[in-house]
Amino acid sequence: MHISLIQRIIIGFSIVIALVIAISGSAYLSQVKMAQQLELTSSTLTSLLDKSNTVLLNLQDANRALMEHANTQTPEKRKVLRDKYFAAKDKYIALLASLQVDLADYPEILASTQQADISAQQLFANAEAHLDLHDSRITARKKALSESGNLNDTWDFFEEDIANIALTAEENGQIFTVESIKGAVSLSSKAIKVLQRSLALATNESAQRFEKDLLQYYQAFKEQITTVISDMPDYAADINYYNGELERAITKPLGLFQQQRIFIKYNEKSHLIFEENAQNMDQVNDQLNSLSGGIRILSGNALSDAEEAFNRSLTLNLVLAFISIIIALTIATTVVRAIRKPLADIIKALNRLSEGDLTENINTQYHSEMGLVANNINALIDKQGKLIYKVQSGATTINAVAAESLAMSEQTNQNVSAQGAQTDIVSTAVTELEAAVYEVASHASNTSNEVTKVTQQAEANMENMNVNLEFINSLKSSLDNASHVIQQLSSESIQIGEVLNVIQGIAEQTNLLALNAAIEAARAGEHGRGFAVVADEVRSLATRSQHSATEINQMIDSLQSKASEAVSIVESNLEYADRSVNQTLATSTSLKEMLLSLNTINDMSTSIATASEEQSAVVKEVAQNIVNIADMANDIALGAEKAAKSSVSLNELSNEQSLLVAQFKLSDDQKS
Repeated sequence: MHISLIQRIIIGFSIVIALVIAISGSAYLSQVKMAQQLELTSSTLTSLLDKSNTVLLNLQDANRALMEHANTQTPEKRKVLRDKYFAAKDKYIALLASLQVDLADYPEILASTQQADISAQQLFANAEAHLDLHDSRITARKKALSESGNLNDTWDFFEEDIANIALTAEENGQIFTVESIKGAVSLSSKAIKVLQRSLALATNESAQRFEKDLLQYYQAFKEQITTVISDMPDYAADINYYNGELERAITKPLGLFQQQRIFIKYNEKSHLIFEENAQNMDQVNDQLNSLSGGIRILSGNALSDAEEAFNRSLTLNLVLAFISIIIALTIATTVVRAIRKPLADIIKALNRLSEGDLTENINTQYHSEMGLVANNINALIDKQGKLIYKVQSGATTINAVAAESLAMSEQTNQNVSAQGAQTDIVSTAVTELEAAVYEVASHASNTSNEVTKVTQQAEANMENMNVNLEFINSLKSSLDNASHVIQQLSSESIQIGEVLNVIQGIAEQTNLLALNAAIEAARAGEHGRGFAVVADEVRSLATRSQHSATEINQMIDSLQSKASEAVSIVESNLEYADRSVNQTLATSTSLKEMLLSLNTINDMSTSIATASEEQSAVVKEVAQNIVNIADMANDIALGAEKAAKSSVSLNELSNEQSLLVAQFKLSDDQKS
């Protein structure tokens, strides 16, 4: 069984490609493994480590807020620190939940976080209890201080009041009562001092000792004041009041000493909580540090796994690469051996073929694809030899045809030249005819255009005349209205004259009445002097009215005269307006007749221009056709000339081809 050259190459390269794919796959898997381990180391484990550290920081922030709260007195700052504590706690809870989700695949590390969370929850419980405890402690301390202040203020009045009672007892000769009062004052002073010192107590044992002393002082004080009350019952209410205040300060729950004991109790409980929280914090630190150590161990393991995967992949890739190189060298050697000898024989045959020797074939005793190439080259040599023989036979025929074609082309060229000369003469005559027809059409068109312009101007004049006629009619109407108005004005001025006549009559009568009044005033003497003055004024007004009426009458006469003149002028203008209307109507009729004539001339000019344009178009088309015929004749002449040249070239090429084909050596089989 013989394997061909292509089969060898395909098999060899398939094996090499398979090995390359194997190398690539191994490298890819190694890279994926390393990428996973690096992702685990650089991203996942780093994130877990950051979260574990942040969880611890949040827990420390909460503990720090608690400690600051425990040392803060003002309510506003305590509220801010309380909010800060709960914010840190919420962050811790949220981040721890996220961390536990991330650690689901690492149960041994997850156990550390769960143990740490147990201690943290105990720490949170103690911390929240301490927040309330500290608020209560502050309240108790404030109450104790408030009670101390109140007690001091009250006891200032007690000393003053008890001094007055002692003075009264001394005045009454109650010596034993005075001694009892002094004893009570001494005991109360000692009790007050002990109470003030109790504000500095820090332990419950010292508070118990102080309480024992206070009770002794109070019992002795009570015995002394009982004696005083029995001796001086009138002061019982005042003494009992101070007794109650001292008793409240020592024994009552809301009194000074008991509030201080509550404060001490809260202090001791606070110390216990802080001690327990310190232990819990240490446990959480240890457990979270253990968590960080576990994460670092995982990181180290991931790096070791990545290095191991890289080494395995490197070894495998080197082995596969070595095998690939050996197979590639083997394939190259066999392919070179299979190609070298056949290729040398083929090159020799191609060299003979390039020299025109078609008499020998290539040896085809090869079992590879080179044998197929040799067979195809042999077939090419046989076909090319037969083709060249046919070309030699056809070259003679082409020479004869080329000579005949050359003679025919020369005859055709002569005939076409004669036809071109005749066509040029006809083309010149038609071109002159076309120019004449075009000139006639141009003049007719110009005439039509001028007539159209004149018609348009006449129509414009007609429109202007119609407008003028409308204006004249409007003017006539206005003049009619003006004449009517002037006539009304003349009539009304006559009426005004009549009214003035009446006014003049009234003025004359008034003047007579004033004269009569003056006469009567003269008769009355001194009694009629005022009436005489009035009569003079009336006479003066009457005279002025009569004078004004005379002036108005003169103006009205002038107005009536001018109104008559205006009426005459308006009537004259009306006559001129009627004449202008008649003249305008006559001119309008003449323009209409002229427009009809111009339209007729325009239609005739348009018909002439249209006919001339049609004739010009026909002549132009004939001229164009003649020109086309001349162009075609020229083209035919050029074609004939080219054909003649082509015949000469063909003859030359045929001779050249015969010389070229003669260079090939043909066998007898190829000539048959």
